Amino acid sequence: MNIAVNNYYNRAAVYPQHAKNKTASFAQVLADTASADLAETTPAKKEQTAAPQKEALLQTWYAGRPLSEWALSDPRYTDEETGISWYVRDGKHPYMTGEDAEKLKQLCEKTGESWLKKFAEMTGTIQKLDENTTAYVGTNGIAVMGKDGRQLSVDTSALSYDMLECLFDNLQRGGNYFDSSYWQNQLQKVF
Repeated sequence: MNIAVNNYYNRAAVYPQHAKNKTASFAQVLADTASADLAETTPAKKEQTAAPQKEALLQTWYAGRPLSEWALSDPRYTDEETGISWYVRDGKHPYMTGEDAEKLKQLCEKTGESWLKKFAEMTGTIQKLDENTTAYVGTNGIAVMGKDGRQLSVDTSALSYDMLECLFDNLQRGGNYFDSSYWQNQLQKVF
């Protein structure tokens, strides 16, 4: 999920001191951004007696635009169980915005589940193939992992998000998930 990166990294592009200094390391950008965020959200001592300030909201950017703008034109999907929606950018990258992200966070706080894991399961980037085997779906491939330590990588870089959904919706269950010919047969059905 290349798009779901740390908000600090995405915001680094808006800080002018790094635009001039292209040799700034990621660690420096992160440190400077964190300091700037702390300064934005921490009231000065003399302002502490005034009304409390609203916490600054972070935005995630992709290709020079905030995700909230991309959401206006990207395909939208909704989880039937929770009613929470997400979008897919460039046919491969699932993401959430605003209210739905808050709903997911609140849901996971109640259940004690990791919100990142729940997001990955909702969007299909984590697929339970059976009780011993899990597939982790990325933008360029699938990593099939067994509880016994077996692993297999499957190249799916040519598939869009919708094609991957179709693959798993129609996947023949009970096959040998660690045999590359099994995956070749399943992929042929998608094309």
